[in-house]
Amino acid sequence: MKNQNKIIFVINNYEFYLTHRFNLLKHLAQKNDIHLITNTTGFKIDSKNIHHLDIGRKSMNIFKNLKTSLELSSLVKRIDPTHIFFISFKPIALGVIPSLFSKAKKYLIFSGLGYSFINNSFKARIARIAINIALRIFSILGSKFIFQNPDDRKLINKSGFIQEKNIEQLTTGIPPINGNFYIHKIRDLLNENKKFILSVMSPAFCTDPTCGPQLETLN
Repeated sequence: MKNQNKIIFVINNYEFYLTHRFNLLKHLAQKNDIHLITNTTGFKIDSKNIHHLDIGRKSMNIFKNLKTSLELSSLVKRIDPTHIFFISFKPIALGVIPSLFSKAKKYLIFSGLGYSFINNSFKARIARIAINIALRIFSILGSKFIFQNPDDRKLINKSGFIQEKNIEQLTTGIPPINGNFYIHKIRDLLNENKKFILSVMSPAFCTDPTCGPQLETLN
């Protein structure tokens, strides 16, 4: 289709895509040319729009991550997108080099702060430093920062180097997720004696691939 947006989504692994982003990308594909870059190990994929990349979600090896970032840069150059979405911290960190050489609009989606921001180990501290450097570069490039809950937004924005005009808070659910999921705190609901359902779905705590569908079911 002429003048169609060509959009890349960079996601940690294919399983996360199936459980958390499948409906979103399927919806967007109705009017856009959607490309997915992710680790497809263990899956038999038959689609020219799904590109394998061993993202190495937990790897801290500098040389391996540099190699992966260059491979991502090559894929981005070949696809030549109009928009790129980097979902979660590892794709964001790997996306710095490709973004320096791409004219596409860049979007960073924070689906949960996870291990690097709830742990104070040496490895986690190094990861936080790398992420902060990446965020500064993306901020200079005028990228959009998209948060799915207000607490993540507050924590990341403490640095002060992200311009408010480049920050969005929204849901990526299809249909859109009720905003009430993101505005209440447990202690307030208890103090007000209100009934509520506690569902543990943050990537920092949920290690099961039912998190995304669980939120849609509650919605």
